[in-house]
Amino acid sequence: MNCFLSRPKFLTNDVALDLGIILVVGFLSITWFRGNFLIKSGDSFFGLSPNFQLTSNSYIWNPVVGSYAQEIGGLPYYLFMTFLGNIGVPLIVSEKMLFYFLFTFSGLSMYYLSTVLMGNHQKRLIGLISALFYMMNSFTLINIWGNIIDFSTLVFAYALLPVSLGLFIKGLNTKNFRYLFFILIAWLIGSVAWLNPAFMIPIVIVLFLYMSFFIMIERKNKAKIIFALKFCFILLLIWLFLNLFWILPAVSLIAQEYGTAQLSGSYLSVFIGTSSTASIMNNLRLVGYGTLYSNFLGDPYFTWSGVYLSNPFFIIMSFLIPILAFLALLFNQKDKYTFSLVSLAIIDIFVMKGAHSPFGELNLWLFQNVPFAGIFRNSYEKFAMIIPMCYAFLIGSSVWYLYDHLKKYLISFGDNQ
Repeated sequence: MNCFLSRPKFLTNDVALDLGIILVVGFLSITWFRGNFLIKSGDSFFGLSPNFQLTSNSYIWNPVVGSYAQEIGGLPYYLFMTFLGNIGVPLIVSEKMLFYFLFTFSGLSMYYLSTVLMGNHQKRLIGLISALFYMMNSFTLINIWGNIIDFSTLVFAYALLPVSLGLFIKGLNTKNFRYLFFILIAWLIGSVAWLNPAFMIPIVIVLFLYMSFFIMIERKNKAKIIFALKFCFILLLIWLFLNLFWILPAVSLIAQEYGTAQLSGSYLSVFIGTSSTASIMNNLRLVGYGTLYSNFLGDPYFTWSGVYLSNPFFIIMSFLIPILAFLALLFNQKDKYTFSLVSLAIIDIFVMKGAHSPFGELNLWLFQNVPFAGIFRNSYEKFAMIIPMCYAFLIGSSVWYLYDHLKKYLISFGDNQ
């Protein structure tokens, strides 16, 4: 009996406390509901009738937008929401459960990635700070939860990014194919992210970039490189096989879907327009989202935006985010993960600025010449989710090193008294 009740080895008292803190902080999502009303807009995947949504999205033809085959990829989500409705769970309760899960899972996802990156040198403070920062940072609170009336599938991709990278790294490091299964399970749970592939492609790009970094580091170890290539190939092969039910109809109708998407406006004009506020300085501070600077008939979309954009105190505080993040490289110059995350952050800052200078011409050329690049017409929205992941671990590392140095100084100072 004791063997069944004993907790896993990794679940130490400290880890259990950290996870408990993340789970409790997740209840902040319940406070977003005022008057016990649903949070819903037209451009949202959350349906008011789960049964109808399940039925209508089981076909490759959507009566509203025409062909929209990838909607079928969200069947696991639609099935679960329909199940909740059929057993009598009120819709408002289902939405609260969904928001809590997504908000909390993003923190747990980042916590897991942090433990993988720390390896045998587990530093509890890094994991907890990483998780809390990833849950609550400028990008998350503005683009995802602050823009909740336009609740998109981005939130699923955002929660999946850290755990996908963590499992990918763990699989390559341990040479264990079982992590393929865990990645696929995570992607199945977050299947709604595939309703807009532009949100999942950045995750694939991150895995590809890490794979390239891994091969460069292990270039003298042919066995590791061969395993890594096999790992990636099998992951791609199994994922394609499991998703053929919506990929095949999506491919056959891709020309129609591309034309439908253009109805929302010229890709090029949207790309240039959304790039206007995505300067390097704004991207560094995670405040490059165009709506933050916009208004409707004179009223700002975010009533509090003026304080954050013009108040000197808030502007100075916002620069502490990138400063703390890049300080990690100074504290831990020899750590390969710190170097890789700093490099990834720098690359992403230039990608998500779109047509904004400097080197905006290069991004503009790529946008105009790479097939189907139009799905990234809002480059900040699509790629900015990578930055919080990089920042989360780097800031956690910086805070830990500052704390450790301060503690050693105080102990040394006390001994000298």
